[in-house]
This record gives sequence, C-alpha cells and structure tokens, in this order.
Amino acid sequence: MSGLIYREIHQNERVITVKMIQSIEATVINPNLFIRHSLWEIENLFDKDKYRLLGCYDGDMLIGMSILYLDITYLLKFYDLIKAEDALICEISWLVDENYRGRGIATALARHQFEYAKNVGYDYLFATAHDENAPSIKIIEALGLELIKRDEKFDGYNGREGYIRNVYVKKLR
Repeated sequence: MSGLIYREIHQNERVITVKMIQSIEATVINPNLFIRHSLWEIENLFDKDKYRLLGCYDGDMLIGMSILYLDITYLLKFYDLIKAEDALICEISWLVDENYRGRGIATALARHQFEYAKNVGYDYLFATAHDENAPSIKIIEALGLELIKRDEKFDGYNGREGYIRNVYVKKLR
C-alpha cells in the first residue's frame, strides 16, 4: 500500500498507541483468537529492554503495530522448547485496525521485525497463534516459522494461562 510509513513507535506516542490497542481489542469477536494486553504490559510497552514497537502510519494515524517481545522473564516458557538456554530469543505479535486489514500491513510489520531480530543477533524468533486464526498463521508461515507445539494452557503474559495456542519458531542464526 503506498503512502504508508513503517517506523518505530516513540515514547511520546504512548496515548495514541494505547488507544489503538484498546480500540482493536474492543473489536475482537472471538476472544480465543487474541490474547489481550494486561495493564502491566501496556504500562511497560515503551521499555526498550522489554519490547520493540514498530508502527504503521497512514499519515499521522497509527493503524497497526508489531511488538517484538524481548523480556527474558516473559520468554522463559520458550527455552524448554528449543533446548538452548544460552540462545537469544524474542517473540513477535501484531495488530492492525480492522479498517486496514487484508492489505498486507501485518505481513509488512512482521517482516520488518523479523529482519530487525535477525540483524541485531537474535538466535530464535517465536510466534503463537490460535488454530482458527488463519490470517496470523499465514503470516507466520510466510516468515518461515515452523510449528513446534500445540499448547492448551499457554501463558499469555504475567500469569494469564489457559489460552490455546500453536507455538512456532524460526532459527535465525
């Protein structure tokens, strides 16, 4: 899509970022397909040691974002799956305003984050998706991630368990 700009989301854009997340979460029809962000997670989104935020803008309007999860505390659940405790790992997710879906924005955001993770030296990239979330699975597979586990009690973050998720991984180096 022409005219769209992809760039890191800055600290001074906290309010519009939170509003976009809340707006998108409010439109989710099947709550099993999407793990909502906790208040703690939203409050810490701009901690560069925990997250890398990439936004897609239509003019000045934030219409989509991808989150690269970097916080080791959050990522511990993945280490058992790869048997590489010294590896540098991250997880990717994305959300796009419902009025802009189906235009390749989530794929572009994911590709940018994938390249970033690879270029700065991450060893593995993880993603998760519900069985019925075909658009996300399509993006995950396009990035070359492979299904390694179906988790019936996936911990979304901060102790929120019980989400059914497929866990995907790609070795980056």
